[in-house]
Amino acid sequence: MENFGGYDGYNDKFKGTSSTSPMSRRAQNDISAFDPYTYTGYSSNINSFPDITFHGIVQSCSTPTNASVDSLTDISVGIGWTGNNPNFEVDIAQDATALGSGTVFVTSLDSLFTDTLTSVTDYRVYVREICGVGDTSGWLGPITFSTECPSAFTPDYSEEFDAYPTDCWSAFKGLISDSTTVESTTGYWYQDGFGNVSGSSSSAYINIYSNRNDWLISQSIDLGSGQNYQLEFDVVFTAYSHSGPAYPSNDDTLRVLISSDNGVTWSAQNVLDTWDNSTGFPNDSERKLYDLSSYSGVVKFAFYAKSDVSIGSADFNAYIDNFKVNTCTQYISVSDTACVSYTSPYTGNVYSQTGIYSDTVAHASCDSIYTLDITINSHTSASINVIECDTFVSVTGNAYTQTGVYYDTIPNMYSCDSVVQTTLSVLYVDLSADQSQNVYLSSNESDPAASYQWVNCSDSSPISGETSIDFTASALGDYACQISIGSCVQISECISVTSLDSSTSIGQYTKSDIKVYPNPNNGQFTLELSEKPQDKLHLSISNTLGQLIYSKELNSSNNAISLDGVDKGIYIMSLTSPTQSLKTRIVID
Repeated sequence: MENFGGYDGYNDKFKGTSSTSPMSRRAQNDISAFDPYTYTGYSSNINSFPDITFHGIVQSCSTPTNASVDSLTDISVGIGWTGNNPNFEVDIAQDATALGSGTVFVTSLDSLFTDTLTSVTDYRVYVREICGVGDTSGWLGPITFSTECPSAFTPDYSEEFDAYPTDCWSAFKGLISDSTTVESTTGYWYQDGFGNVSGSSSSAYINIYSNRNDWLISQSIDLGSGQNYQLEFDVVFTAYSHSGPAYPSNDDTLRVLISSDNGVTWSAQNVLDTWDNSTGFPNDSERKLYDLSSYSGVVKFAFYAKSDVSIGSADFNAYIDNFKVNTCTQYISVSDTACVSYTSPYTGNVYSQTGIYSDTVAHASCDSIYTLDITINSHTSASINVIECDTFVSVTGNAYTQTGVYYDTIPNMYSCDSVVQTTLSVLYVDLSADQSQNVYLSSNESDPAASYQWVNCSDSSPISGETSIDFTASALGDYACQISIGSCVQISECISVTSLDSSTSIGQYTKSDIKVYPNPNNGQFTLELSEKPQDKLHLSISNTLGQLIYSKELNSSNNAISLDGVDKGIYIMSLTSPTQSLKTRIVID
């Protein structure tokens, strides 16, 4: 309930002067008599009136007449009436408040002035005569009026355009080139759902079509001095009759301006933004923000629509909504993805779930509010069991030559880590073979689970019946042993049989003649012979593709070998002299 001041006690009928501003919302003298015999919502305690004495014959009270409203400002009003008795009762409250629920005044004047009202608010007043104890007239009223806008609003200020004419805003006409004045005639700005979408919130809109020079001008707003404020609002453009895309022509324009002298002049130098064919007309709602730190004092804002002629289908609407002048803030939208968690680069906040978050960064000029649309993806894992001959190459290209459990990390479909666990069983197959007395060949692989098949090296064809670890050649040629251990199948090096005369044959080195340690190794190992070479002895090492990677002449029984920069894997070491030879395998791990 409003708390209003009593009558002023002056002989003047009203206190203050009438407003003549074109922005004033005039009082509406909607007056009707009220029947005191049928009204039961209010009773007066006449005994509380001080020093009131009635003389002579008590006459029937008559309802006051000739109500008037004056001295209307943003916070004050004067109410006047004509009555026959010296005392009156006044009930004043905001519009729609029931009679008897307002603030009640008793006055001996035929007027009442109060300056405790709220700006831009609708009020109603009832007045009746007091003729004596228990004798009152019918009510005069409701007398309705609306308080005016204040001389200047201060931020934080907002206008939602929920009604039209909009409180304290006005629509005018006039060319922007007439920068000092605008015409005092109503323009073509109206109120409708934002974007012409059914059910959307109300907004201010204008149909931009031929012969438009229309302004929508705000009330005064005091930016003060040295304050950091910003202007922000929503804008969208649609076709005239629906929410589809706008179809402008070259002469169509919408501008937003600021007047730094409270609307006295409007200059093209103070255009904050322009929409035309060069900039485009957004068909989706946009939130616009403008820094006002360079302005101070009392200002006004305006939206100016211009169209010269009608061209084809160039008939569209512009909508403005959620107009605000408030503390300067920058709104920034960021979309990003992360694995397991996301650390905001702006505040350091850590987010571990997919969602939309808000980060605020305080600055001396403008705060920045970041809306983070974050998608959090997970790491994944997989496990495999592998049985491999000699060397296993993983999904990352790593070569593993020993039985064990290995972990490799690769990106998954979300670019997060996917860890592959490999349980590896490596089968080492000895691919060397011994040769004695020219014709006797023997595989050096002695695994009990191994099976053997001797083949011709010329075409890899198996030799019928030769499936033991030993083989006796019956014809000249090159021979090898195919060795199978489980799923691992490999072929030994080829051995040449150049003579079938076992009595004059030149044999190979045997395994007992040569030691390689450590094996596997990292490329640094020792080659030890059972005795110092008597003849010229040549060492060569090749990869499984037959490419030579190392070569050296040996003249000592103990030789340090260094293979620098070689990849992990299986390599074949060959020893040859005029009288003997040997091939064996080394593993670089």
